[in-house]
Amino acid sequence: MQILFCDQSLSRFGYSIFKFEDNIYQLIKCGSIQLNSKVDYFYRMMSLEPILDQLIKENQITNVVMEAVQYQKNIDTFQKLSQLLIFLKYFFVCRGISIEEPIPVNVWRKKGVRKLFQLSKGDKETLYHYLNDYFGKPDHFNPDVSDAIGLGVYFGRFHLTYENMELTIKRVDFLQI
Repeated sequence: MQILFCDQSLSRFGYSIFKFEDNIYQLIKCGSIQLNSKVDYFYRMMSLEPILDQLIKENQITNVVMEAVQYQKNIDTFQKLSQLLIFLKYFFVCRGISIEEPIPVNVWRKKGVRKLFQLSKGDKETLYHYLNDYFGKPDHFNPDVSDAIGLGVYFGRFHLTYENMELTIKRVDFLQI
């Protein structure tokens, strides 16, 4: 099983890919997709299609996990993120990819990863600095990538309940598309 984790956004879309095989759950690839913020958000969503198709094909993605949309003070941002989530669900269903229930950020980051990594705070920046140090400050590493990795770590620990499962997050290539 190869699972794509998405920290979806209409500006910079973070992703990570974990492989689960023979009781080993391992980060195999991660990166971010930089979208053109000068283009209308609908066309930014559409520009994700060929990039995600390539990720699915190259990595034999079987499942996808996305972050749930949380209420934003800016209603326009909230609406756009909600539309992006619907677009992504439709996109993955049409390609036969199993979609897991989106996970709220306050669950996976604040209650899950914060405790797993023993972080002082459960915010985006704290997780980014922790993982950036852990991986040796690689090029193209950013908070969207660290969130996608954190979502993957949380899912592996709290949703894949296999006895004696080994979790591996060693150095991988960090890609910016």
